[in-house]
Amino acid sequence: MFRRCFDRWRALNEKDPDWNSVLEGALLHFRVLRDFFLSSARKYDDDVLAADYVTPWNPPRQEIFAETKEEIDKRLAHLTTRRLQPAMTWKRGEMESAIEQLIASFEGSLRAPESRWFAKLESKRLSASSGHDESVSTATVTRFNH
Repeated sequence: MFRRCFDRWRALNEKDPDWNSVLEGALLHFRVLRDFFLSSARKYDDDVLAADYVTPWNPPRQEIFAETKEEIDKRLAHLTTRRLQPAMTWKRGEMESAIEQLIASFEGSLRAPESRWFAKLESKRLSASSGHDESVSTATVTRFNH
């Protein structure tokens, strides 16, 4: 779903009626995978972490995760006036590349029997230019129709 959401986000512009839902879907999946790969402690007892499958797990930590954490968490998990602030510029290419690097690292670290559990997991190689892909002047703005 992460990949599908990012592909769809890239195909739309902010005037499209589906813009907000696609943007939020992409950010949500980025957030979920960020937490799966980078969290070392569970928030809830039934949470699943990459460290459950790979030990020791010392994933690459790109700066984009720290740069976007507060904005994504705030915009997705809270009713907030932050949505009224000037639009956020999302570094979509960096975000996508960082997750793909984590997927590749995770996939390369799996051993039997865990590797069989993730048999459908495939790393995706991104073009060099995708790291510079930004979604400029985007925000999770709430639009009201009267």
